[in-house]
Amino acid sequence: MKEIACDVLFEKGHTVAEKIFEGVTYPYEVLPKISEFILELGKTLSADEYDRQGEDVWIARSARVFPTAYIHGPAIIGKNAETVLRYFLPIT
Repeated sequence: MKEIACDVLFEKGHTVAEKIFEGVTYPYEVLPKISEFILELGKTLSADEYDRQGEDVWIARSARVFPTAYIHGPAIIGKNAETVLRYFLPIT
């Protein structure tokens, strides 16, 4: 299972979430830690770059989020992220 190990899948230094992978071998090991990690990381985000929505959602000012989007926290929507509106039509 070495091919799905964190050190194979991810390059260090490319994410603000790098710390969550410390001490784990496989990505699925971080799942129980994600909520708490987001809450702690959110507190460190710059108010100049991120708007805080409620207690546990941070949205980058450069992100494009549709006004009708529902974001269930804890969540961080990163810089230049964009929500996509898609329509699926039934095939007849």
